[in-house]
Amino acid sequence: MKSTTLRMDPVLAWPAVARVPAVRRYAAFVVLLSLSALAYTWSRVDSRAMAVRSAELEAAANRRRVENERLALELASLENVAALEARAERMGLVGNPRMVEVR
Repeated sequence: MKSTTLRMDPVLAWPAVARVPAVRRYAAFVVLLSLSALAYTWSRVDSRAMAVRSAELEAAANRRRVENERLALELASLENVAALEARAERMGLVGNPRMVEVR
């Protein structure tokens, strides 16, 4: 019986990695570490910018909510008939209206 052995590609085999000079391995490690640090920093800057934008939008929403409440109160006062009559009296609009017939 003939035995066959599988031969590994020398580039992928562990001894091939051992033959790479230590300087190259350290350089590759430094490059990977640098890329990881760059990616981490980039994600932190991006998340910080999103947090600032979120705070701006929240402040704008609060301003809109306060203005909406103010306008709702103003609308309620304008719909009140007694308040409209009092305002009309202060403006001198109450009295005998003159009827003018236009033909």
